[in-house]
Amino acid sequence: MFTTIIPTYQRAHLLRRAIGSALGQTYRDLRVIVYDNASTDGTEAVVRELAERDSRVTYYRHPQNIGGAANIAFAMERVATPFFSILCDDDVVLPEFYEIALREFDRFPSAMFVGASTLEISEAGKIAFAPAAFWDRTGLFDASEGLRRMAGGKHPTMTTVVFRRRLVDAIGAVDPAAGALLDLDYYIRACREYPCAITRDVAGFFVRHAGSWTNANPSLDRDFAHIIDKAAGFPRLEAALRAQRNFSLFHRAVTALADGDWARSLRYGQELREHGAIAPACLIHTIATLARFAPPISWSVRQAYALQLRMLGYRCVARLRRMHVRGAENGFRDELAYFKAASTGA
Repeated sequence: MFTTIIPTYQRAHLLRRAIGSALGQTYRDLRVIVYDNASTDGTEAVVRELAERDSRVTYYRHPQNIGGAANIAFAMERVATPFFSILCDDDVVLPEFYEIALREFDRFPSAMFVGASTLEISEAGKIAFAPAAFWDRTGLFDASEGLRRMAGGKHPTMTTVVFRRRLVDAIGAVDPAAGALLDLDYYIRACREYPCAITRDVAGFFVRHAGSWTNANPSLDRDFAHIIDKAAGFPRLEAALRAQRNFSLFHRAVTALADGDWARSLRYGQELREHGAIAPACLIHTIATLARFAPPISWSVRQAYALQLRMLGYRCVARLRRMHVRGAENGFRDELAYFKAASTGA
């Protein structure tokens, strides 16, 4: 039996879609528990309406907002089924997600979690990225190999990861102090001791938008510092995490440039400089300074970024097609149609 944990705050307009995708699983023996961080936008009414239609839906409301990461930890500690997943209130899982996970657990009984492929898409339903396109292999990973891959940026998106409940018994829930990097931190903690399994089968969508927790969280550098501190005494792990931090800061800086947020891009550039990444920091500073006072340069930056995103999406689909991933042969047309229908229905 599965539990779908859905942490939420002020997303009543999206929550119905997420719950619907969880209830739409071909594997029917599941429960969906929504943990509401004291929303005031009608979230409770939406969930209770759905619970009246389907007894598998349960609602829990915190008396006050305890923070997104603490909400997830609270929910994980209360899972009462052998398997569970964490679905953000703005994301969507495909109907065969749990079937895919069960198949992999049957193949690899020692795995403590299974990660399937997530398509990262825009709100308009355009594919922007697919992490699985850059996994060199799938299957079972022992603790040492799994740890190297997670720390090196080859980790799955939590949208399509299923955990065994006994992993929480062994290592605890997510660490709220890891903030927006709580998923990476949890994978690292798990893979220090236990195997995991990875499959390229597409099982859900991570929706990119300005208001997402990942994009809106300003504490990326602090969150990385926390998990790097926890890796003290493991030089290779520390080095891999520092490299991933610098890459993430540079990516955030470029995204801020494309959004015309010069202050944010300069802040990320300064953080890169503080970590010794002088060349990318200088590049960000130069572009941000020029674009701020030269509209043609600003326009060029936005156009170049939009083109880069489209090309990356095409590249991911092409790579998955060559890997014979189901759905890639037609650009995941059916999967995207499901997302569109779920969004319309919401």
